[in-house]
Amino acid sequence: MAESKGFFVVEPDPTDVRVITEMLRELPREIPKVIARALNDAGRTIRSRIVRATAKRTGLKQKIIRARVWPHRAKAKKLVHRVIGGKVGWPLVLVKHREAKSGGITFRILGKTERLMHSFIARMPSGHVGIYERERMARLPIFEQKTDSVTEAILQAAKLPDVLAAGRDMLHKRLDYHTGRAIDRAAKKAARKAGGS
Repeated sequence: MAESKGFFVVEPDPTDVRVITEMLRELPREIPKVIARALNDAGRTIRSRIVRATAKRTGLKQKIIRARVWPHRAKAKKLVHRVIGGKVGWPLVLVKHREAKSGGITFRILGKTERLMHSFIARMPSGHVGIYERERMARLPIFEQKTDSVTEAILQAAKLPDVLAAGRDMLHKRLDYHTGRAIDRAAKKAARKAGGS
């Protein structure tokens, strides 16, 4: 398991692969399926931990963060699961904010309150609501204000030791579970075949 720019990569440990290959030597077709299922289970755990840690740090709702931290699932032909969370430039309107009486917008993120003196909230013809600022003092153009703080918080959460440990533990548990399920299925299939003959 490793964190790289914008993603968290979940891969099987070579030792685990050797153990599973030995346990499923009679069922070679099941080996990549078992590993892929376990990787996807571990990836779900990691995504959940990253979302929870980021929500706690930024004050944003988990639902908002979850929509921007997404999985690329492992498959039998590609035994790598990626948790992607590298969206740069989050719309500032997603962060807790309010219009200041004396003008501008105040917002709170990562425990700090900041103020944009010349910003305002507007609804675009598309229906999108955002926090905007004019270039110079002209009426148009206006530019939506964004923040990279949430992306940074997501990438920092991916490096937390408890996130790594939870992913590793889940991977080992699910490798055992899916291996056992594959063996049980094969045994039931063999019993049905023997009973039918």
